[in-house]
Amino acid sequence: MKQLERGRIEAVGLGRQFRLMSGSGRSLKATLLRREAPSIHEFWALRHVTVDIEPGEAFGVVGRNGSGKSTFLKMLARIYGPTEGHCAVGGRMSSLIELGAGFHPEFNAIENVYLSGAVYGIPKQELERDLDEIIGFAELDDFAYQPIKTYSSGMFMRLGFSVAMHVRPDVLLLDEVLAVGDERFVQKCLGRIAQFRREGGTMLLVTHDPGTVKRICDRAMLLERGAPIMIDTADEVMSEYHDRLAAQDNPADHAEPEVRRARHFDAEVTVVNDAGVQHHQFVEGEPFGIRLRLVPKVDAPDTTVSIGFRDELGRDIGGRALREVAFAAGQERTLELTLDDHRLRNGLFQVDVAVADSDSGAVLLEMEAAETLSVYGQVADSGGPVQLGGSWSLAD
Repeated sequence: MKQLERGRIEAVGLGRQFRLMSGSGRSLKATLLRREAPSIHEFWALRHVTVDIEPGEAFGVVGRNGSGKSTFLKMLARIYGPTEGHCAVGGRMSSLIELGAGFHPEFNAIENVYLSGAVYGIPKQELERDLDEIIGFAELDDFAYQPIKTYSSGMFMRLGFSVAMHVRPDVLLLDEVLAVGDERFVQKCLGRIAQFRREGGTMLLVTHDPGTVKRICDRAMLLERGAPIMIDTADEVMSEYHDRLAAQDNPADHAEPEVRRARHFDAEVTVVNDAGVQHHQFVEGEPFGIRLRLVPKVDAPDTTVSIGFRDELGRDIGGRALREVAFAAGQERTLELTLDDHRLRNGLFQVDVAVADSDSGAVLLEMEAAETLSVYGQVADSGGPVQLGGSWSLAD
């Protein structure tokens, strides 16, 4: 196989097949007495992937669960070998694929830094020089001598990311690892990734988060059932992914929303179009409504009902509240918020619902991600999830 230039990633006709055993497990004795072996099912987790990622490029891989994203990354990291085709990575590679992967649970943070350095082939003198910086970036100074088996998932992520970035790789492979960090540290990681890119590093990112792909990646690949559907700019791929998610979206398949606090109401939340019919896809500027059917279990004579919206990253983008709403126990009331002048323009949006006592502030109902809706942008000279409005003026 040819030697790739530093920072280049190449896959040609790449595929990985797994052999799955069907049927319930049996003991060796039962298998021998029955004189039959369990049937084997061959499953292609990934197939026909051909891609050439240039040095210095940030490349995203997106798709639903089970689409082959992590399998592709693990093949590049040489965890899995190919069943067909081939792949290669030029230069020093660093990967952060699973929390705690490559760490020894009985070792402390410092010992694991040296262990990881040995795996990556980093000289001990270099690790000693950077040790304080590695531990400091991970914000583990107070826990550096504690066995990492006592760490939280966020601490694992911080240590793993810090080690992965400080081995000075040519290629960085990341798989959903930023999903467990707090927002402040995630922003810190994104800043370090930006620096890595400015210095000419190549990055391949697997994620479900379309906002991160758009913000970081130059190009992206959409996988579906192990096969590449599209390789294009990050914006184009995420638009196609968004369309496919919306087309496959079935309200009957929605998971129950998370009820985060004491539930003193039975509630039903529905997104409707301007005709009052349940609907989940809208174009920019098209009016829609959020209909709430609320049945209280207790008397609630003075409440505030709130509806909030969050974007693809889970960030609050706005909400509306209705005050002085009275409820009698067992009496059903239907409220509807009509949004005929909203500024949503592109993306997937989550709807949160809350009911609180107006005097004490006690939460009577709080539903996170009670519904979702998709909005498709129509204005060519606008970007982002919200339409800013306004007008241009050109000074002479």
